[in-house]
Amino acid sequence: MMHTLLPASLLLLVPFIGHAQDTLPNVMADHAYFGPARYANATDSADFSHFRNGLRSVHPTGTKDTTKVQYRMVWREDQHGGLWSVSRGDSSVWQAREYESLDPFMGGPFVTADGRRGVLVVHEIPCGLICRNAWYYVEE
Repeated sequence: MMHTLLPASLLLLVPFIGHAQDTLPNVMADHAYFGPARYANATDSADFSHFRNGLRSVHPTGTKDTTKVQYRMVWREDQHGGLWSVSRGDSSVWQAREYESLDPFMGGPFVTADGRRGVLVVHEIPCGLICRNAWYYVEE
């Protein structure tokens, strides 16, 4: 009797140690769920790869500085249903206080390879697949 209960009871533990889905990816991590990105031209592909490789995440310091910082959109990513397209930003301005606290689900601050600060703004649309827009803003 013990020989049949042990394997059956071990099978009951599978839902506690197995996962049906992967954990959500970090917004700055590479996008493993999508195939190759689509670009307008080869120059955009090289420039975006160079830009993304130079990014590093930072934590806001929470200073009480009230200086306004202007950020310009430099890149835009659209990820919908397994398709991934990257285009240059429209140079729209986003004005924020220096080290303003961001909603953790919205995105996060980063520093570029040349030392400029930036903000990654992410908007996810609830759908059956991954539906996400990401905008990279860099300070002027």
